[in-house]
Amino acid sequence: MKAWLTICIPTYRRAGFLSSLLTEIGRQLRAGGWGPEDIAIAVSDNGSPDATPDVLQRARDSGLPISWQRQPRNLGINPNLCAACEMAKGRYGWLLGDDELLDPHALQRVWNATREGEPGMVILYDTRFPSRPKQSMDFPTYRDFAAECARAAPERLTEQTLLSSNVFRTDCYDAEFARASLDTDFPHMFGLVRGVHRCGAPVRVLAEPVITTRGEDRPPPPDGQWVPIDRKWIAYMAWLREELGLPELDPYAPTRAARRALLRNMLAHPGTFVRRYWKSAFTPSAWRFLFERLFLRPDKTR
Repeated sequence: MKAWLTICIPTYRRAGFLSSLLTEIGRQLRAGGWGPEDIAIAVSDNGSPDATPDVLQRARDSGLPISWQRQPRNLGINPNLCAACEMAKGRYGWLLGDDELLDPHALQRVWNATREGEPGMVILYDTRFPSRPKQSMDFPTYRDFAAECARAAPERLTEQTLLSSNVFRTDCYDAEFARASLDTDFPHMFGLVRGVHRCGAPVRVLAEPVITTRGEDRPPPPDGQWVPIDRKWIAYMAWLREELGLPELDPYAPTRAARRALLRNMLAHPGTFVRRYWKSAFTPSAWRFLFERLFLRPDKTR
């Protein structure tokens, strides 16, 4: 029997974080009384060399409705991300990071959002995202949502590339186009946006808290590389503008907003900033990320 909602988790070498996440999901499943026909868990393990297989087996032995596939080797983040999306076989999939912190009512809120009107996509913002909407919103199409973002807060479009921000109706996901977009560093968004846009399905944006990315205990990138995300954001926004036919969408606006936010945080809370990122000081790609965030001219990247 196919579950209504599949929680799709791509993972690599994060057994401890994955174990904590699965424990919390299990607690919420029991509290909500959901069975395997309601909510299931699917994990795509990218050939982890740690205790990930043991964590998954223990989760199954504890009664969690979990399935997994193990890649024969580390394929890289993006192919594994696409593989996780494709494991959703029921009505909805929720792409969830293996190290996220869930609100105690996260599953209930996601469940309710998918049962009311069956939107093509439900967008969940990190609780710490400063431009998170103050109230939940519904849009007739993804283009309507993007047009509102272009007017009020373009950074919401790039914040949505956080993989845990997206719950999707499986018939509105273009897996082939996602696979063709592996070099973008968020191929799931290309598959999701094109699919939902061409389905003409409605979009729901939740204001209620669901996910929080980790702070000072956040692990480094799974492959040890900090992606120069600003250039990727600009390219993604330019694609969105063309795909959706929104000439008013400024591809550079989110990068300018992220720079302002970074500078505010560094100047207002320098101690917190150092404590959170000091381990990354030994990673060359982190320095490149910081340099581009602070000094990249977003209007000079073409």
